Amino acid sequence: MIYLIQVPVVQYVQLQNMSSDYSKSIDLIKKWEGLKLKAYRCPAGLPTIGYGTRYYKDGVEVKMGDSITLAQAEDLLNFRILQIAEFIHNDLKEVELNDNQRNALISFIFNIGIERFKRNTTIRKLLKDGNVEGAAKQFVRWNKVKGVPVRGLTLRRIEETELFNSTTNEQIIH
Repeated sequence: MIYLIQVPVVQYVQLQNMSSDYSKSIDLIKKWEGLKLKAYRCPAGLPTIGYGTRYYKDGVEVKMGDSITLAQAEDLLNFRILQIAEFIHNDLKEVELNDNQRNALISFIFNIGIERFKRNTTIRKLLKDGNVEGAAKQFVRWNKVKGVPVRGLTLRRIEETELFNSTTNEQIIH
């Protein structure tokens, strides 16, 4: 499957140096977030739409009663992935990440949010300290909603960890 990400030319040139392929993060996000074209409450109780999106491109929060088209859901997903990819590129620029590690992080950060990743994760600190192996072991700790382990999150974190630990030419089947 080919995924097209539409971005302005200036942004595209900048992204060429980050990662050429976001398909694995897109696949993970679509698999674990699912698609709903009408606003719903995620397990944390927050209004969400599309593929687990809480905010529109202009920063406005999703409200219950909102609805979008499939094209808009795809656009929001691509926009968010690019935001996260840019964040990873800028925040972890001293860390050498292969495409699979980058894609696993994109899926993880998509789920927990950039701000939460910046504030609360041992993963970020371990990566900045060069401890990639230690960072990989931390994914599974992020499997709770309001302190309660959630099976779907546990399975998602296992899959993200496997992708993070794989070389870029390995294929992971689930």
